[in-house]
Amino acid sequence: MGRDAVELVAGDAAGAVWRTDIEILEAGGGTDFRGAAVQGPRGARFVYLSWGDLADDGEFTMFRRAKLMLADLERLVSADEPGQRVIATVDLTDGRGGPRCARLLPPALELRHG
Repeated sequence: MGRDAVELVAGDAAGAVWRTDIEILEAGGGTDFRGAAVQGPRGARFVYLSWGDLADDGEFTMFRRAKLMLADLERLVSADEPGQRVIATVDLTDGRGGPRCARLLPPALELRHG
């Protein structure tokens, strides 16, 4: 996992669901996040949603990606409550009909307890 795309879904699928475990920690007076899909430095951790082409030989070539900033989850989670579940609903298509990219923000991103 980490920097590799996992759970690939065809671009013309009606929908897509991904699940990943993220550990929530209290560290240095703030919240921190760890997990196989978590990237970035402390204080700026994120998870990527990547778009790409899948070649006949199975090689994935990324051409665009969107970033879900984990700091956006802080209002919903606590390191004191193990087993929490947050659902991030993302409108994967931008206003021009292409794959969404850059930082995910409302209204394209909805976060709620699951």
